[in-house]
Amino acid sequence: MRGTPAVPFWPWPKLALLPVAVFVLCRGTRPQVRPDALRLQPDVEFSEHPPLEASLQWAPPRWPPHKPLTCQFRYRRCQEANWTLLQPELKTIPMSPVEIQDLEPATSYNVSGRCRVEEAEDLWGEWSPALSFQTPPSGPNDMWVSGNFCQTWGAQEELLLLWKASGLCAQVSYTAWFWLAEKSVREEGISCCHFLIPARAEWASVSADNAIPWAPLTNLSLLCLAPESAPRGLQVRGLAGGMELLVTWEPGTGEVSEFVVDWKRDGDPRETLSWIRCSPRNRSAVLPAGEFEGGVPYQIRVTAVSPVGLAPAPAVWGFREERAPRVGPALWRLRDDPPGIPAVAWGEVPRSLLRGHLTHYTLCVQSRTRAPFCRNVSSSTQTVTLPDLPSGPCELWVTASTSGGQGPPGPSLRLHLPDNTLKWKVLPSVLSLWALLLLGCGLSLAASSSRCFHLRHKILPQWVWEKVPDPANSHSSQGPIEEVFQPQPPQDLPILEVEEVEPPPIGKPLKASAPLHSGYEKHFLPTPEELGLLRTPRAPVLA
Repeated sequence: MRGTPAVPFWPWPKLALLPVAVFVLCRGTRPQVRPDALRLQPDVEFSEHPPLEASLQWAPPRWPPHKPLTCQFRYRRCQEANWTLLQPELKTIPMSPVEIQDLEPATSYNVSGRCRVEEAEDLWGEWSPALSFQTPPSGPNDMWVSGNFCQTWGAQEELLLLWKASGLCAQVSYTAWFWLAEKSVREEGISCCHFLIPARAEWASVSADNAIPWAPLTNLSLLCLAPESAPRGLQVRGLAGGMELLVTWEPGTGEVSEFVVDWKRDGDPRETLSWIRCSPRNRSAVLPAGEFEGGVPYQIRVTAVSPVGLAPAPAVWGFREERAPRVGPALWRLRDDPPGIPAVAWGEVPRSLLRGHLTHYTLCVQSRTRAPFCRNVSSSTQTVTLPDLPSGPCELWVTASTSGGQGPPGPSLRLHLPDNTLKWKVLPSVLSLWALLLLGCGLSLAASSSRCFHLRHKILPQWVWEKVPDPANSHSSQGPIEEVFQPQPPQDLPILEVEEVEPPPIGKPLKASAPLHSGYEKHFLPTPEELGLLRTPRAPVLA
């Protein structure tokens, strides 16, 4: 008996489910397509009318070819980190340029884009490399001038024409015009944002090269108006608890189109000048915060501007916050006036170290015998005399004060005054007493002593002691008289007797029994007549 052939095993139930699984998998799977990066064209066109817009051409990705794509674009300004997405998204079929609106003149921008297949909403391609472009500049419509353009004393300096550049990260070249000596002068290729012009220029203007067609061209008149047209009563003060400065003024006479308030930090170059424009109805202005430091002086000026010229007010110094000075004035000694009374002077504290408006000085004196003594001196005084200084060594110093406080003492000056005040007062009295005493003694001796009577004949001339003065002794009407020695009157000479004596024999020298005198000594010896040893002999009587 033949058996039944064996049937091999086959998983019929699983095979039956295979088509169903393949169908389900096929229906739930989408094509994984990631497009390549698109390409941006470097040619950029700008609008001919405001506002400023840019139009960029682009090319779709190379893969996948012949497939409609949806593309997205973004842009950002230079020095910014965040991107701005453009709306709406663009299609590759049909193609249209990228439009970017509300751009700023003379500014650099970056643009980038990416695409996706229309069916794959979340599957974007890579962002394209960023394309950089720069918008055209506009003519500067905010110009001003730095310098003493209306000064009437000294040699006038060149003026610095300033303007504010708009935009970021752009290289712009400018052309300047100014009117001088009835002719127009033009300077090209000027970099941003200042240019020197002659002080005698009547007006000036600046334009940017390759500017947008509707860029305005501003002219600034540099003629000076009458002084009464300038603002007056200019005051500057810091706002309480703030970082701003408040500037107030009163308008002058005449028509004004606007006021310009400019300021510059002390010691900074002229090209750092800042300014703001105010309506002609304004009488005050708040200068922006962040530009002013406490204790730092700023030169502030307000100018009335009209279509025909300028009228600046005198500049003032302002402080956002006044502080105590950093140093004190230096002292030096002057020539005593009057003699014996010291005089001192001191210099000014530099404005940058004064750190406020000076209110007064303080002069201090210290000596070994007195405690330190200080007194306030007016801010307009820098010279004083010191009549009450004590004798001996002393030390002087000066401090400066502002509304923010008193500063430290300056370099001290050491003096040593001699103690001669009392001596000079007593010496004339002592000398007068001695003179009176000697005069009294002399008169008493002359009146009481007979010796003085004889002495006056020998010492004093005759015209002094004689009772009746001789007019011949007066020399008031005579010329110079030479002193002539008068010969002595003849006197009776002594008669000597002569006795003949035989001479000694020749050859035997005589021995000197007494010393010989030359006669020089005898000149100083008294004569026998003076000694009274010899008497004048009488002549013999002949019988």
